[in-house]
Amino acid sequence: MFAKARLELEHLEDRCYPNDPLNLLLDRDRIEKRVQEIQPTAKERRFDDIGWVSSIRAAERLAKEKERPVFLFSNVGQMDTGRC
Repeated sequence: MFAKARLELEHLEDRCYPNDPLNLLLDRDRIEKRVQEIQPTAKERRFDDIGWVSSIRAAERLAKEKERPVFLFSNVGQMDTGRC
């Protein structure tokens, strides 16, 4: 039902504003291309290679298996602002 309403809305926009530059922004191919362009690079995804766990016990077990140290990160605040 939602898809049908959305499709009807898209056709309504095209008929009401055929020369509206905003209609170009709604083009699915352009949106998909832009989504692909802004995906993180392999270098930017290195953050995902960290062996994240949600408990200290799991971290200690993993550290022992891999013979690696444990780095404890505690977040009290908002990571995206740099205030941890």
